[in-house]
Amino acid sequence: MRSPFTQRYKGHIVRWLVIVAAAIFLFRINYSSNPWTPEEVVSEALLSMEFPPARIHTMVDSGDGSYAALLYDKEHGLFHQMFMSRSLGLFWENRGGGFGSVLKPDILLSFKMGMSTLNERRHYYFMGQVHDPNVTRLRIVWPDGLEQITEPRDDLYMLTRSYSIKDPASANAWDSKLYAYDSSGKQLYELTSQNTEIQKEQTPTSS
Repeated sequence: MRSPFTQRYKGHIVRWLVIVAAAIFLFRINYSSNPWTPEEVVSEALLSMEFPPARIHTMVDSGDGSYAALLYDKEHGLFHQMFMSRSLGLFWENRGGGFGSVLKPDILLSFKMGMSTLNERRHYYFMGQVHDPNVTRLRIVWPDGLEQITEPRDDLYMLTRSYSIKDPASANAWDSKLYAYDSSGKQLYELTSQNTEIQKEQTPTSS
């Protein structure tokens, strides 16, 4: 014989069991099995792509809970780029990226571009490799005049910027330019979307 409590609250219990089951199902769909840290999300993303482990070289807050990460695998000479988002301040989620770029010592400087649309914003990234030891500072100039400065580390660099999808200026982001300088401030190279790398046998653009 059922107790009065069970008879009275049976509907509520069943309803809450359904809600909990649905929440667990949706959580498993949207998040990895270890969504607690960026490192765990990176590990699962690389494993699913059949790449060896890599460490987070650079991680940039791209706005609206989205983050851009540059991954570095020194042992295998690889680097990757991926986006992540963070929900409720707790759960990290893989939002895709570009994997499998190869480090090539004969490339003195490269300028790789990409974009991902997340949370009603277009997130652009510029990254590449630097194998000229004379390069100590990099400057990206966006078409609207915004300048970003960074320094290469472990032969790599990455910078990002996001726009609202309603901002027409985002269409011109691909026209950004990269300038490389030595420690004295002398410009060694200039790269664009049409000229994306300098190899050792090439004559550098300098001023």
